[in-house]
Amino acid sequence: MKAVNKAYKRIFFGFIFTMSMAMSAQAQVSFGTDVASRYIWRGIDFGQSLSFQPSLSVAKGGFELGAWGAYANSGGATNELDLYLSYTVELKSGTSLSFGATDYYFPASPGQFLDFDTDGNHLIEPFVGISTASFSLTAYMNVLNDPDNSMYLHASAPFEVDNNEITLHIGVLPYASAWYGTSKAAIQDIGVSVSREIQITETFSLPLFSSYIINPYQEVSFLLFGFSL
Repeated sequence: MKAVNKAYKRIFFGFIFTMSMAMSAQAQVSFGTDVASRYIWRGIDFGQSLSFQPSLSVAKGGFELGAWGAYANSGGATNELDLYLSYTVELKSGTSLSFGATDYYFPASPGQFLDFDTDGNHLIEPFVGISTASFSLTAYMNVLNDPDNSMYLHASAPFEVDNNEITLHIGVLPYASAWYGTSKAAIQDIGVSVSREIQITETFSLPLFSSYIINPYQEVSFLLFGFSL
């Protein structure tokens, strides 16, 4: 649909313009990469391959704009490039509210990056979340290239044990979703992640992470390991 394509092109170029302005206004710039043994997203294995996951973001005044990618070591696995925009409001009680949207892009062949038609390779997902130091809850909903407008609810609880940062999480689909491969409401994923930093030199430490994830609906489980640079 040409109208949809044109609208999302405007959003995309607006995103690039806003990011450029933010970077020129002395915003905080972050970049790095994760190397993970598998790319597991919401209980789904994207490619059964080693995954390199670079990121770049700028943040200022509660706004954050960024790009995140996943590039498989195997030629037959899924590659992904996402752009996101979020805004976080810090409340006096220590609670924060976050709003934003992510553009998931799955490159299939050259020349399709600016194709936002409803049969293209983009998926747009707005989100809203609330979090404290000990709990977070976020709701996501697909609004492009998903006839079901799939909703995903994610809750997590972080804590620390013996200098290990541990996070428990659960993801739930409140109704059927062809995108996630479910025919009814389902618990999509349950997991625990552990991370810690290993001191290599006086000035350099290597962050390590590992996750055990179960997808109860598909009756599969995953154990992954990785590090961050």
